[in-house]
Amino acid sequence: TSPGKFCSECGAPLKPKTECPTCGAKVGPGAKFCPECGGKLA
Repeated sequence: TSPGKFCSECGAPLKPKTECPTCGAKVGPGAKFCPECGGKLA
């Protein structure tokens, strides 16, 4: 289930995910691959 584009508590827009799902490294917006582990980002 997708969390949505807005906060369910206050309605503020949510920022795009900026963490690698494989290793947890911080990833810049718009990146397609993780700079730490090379994992493909969704």
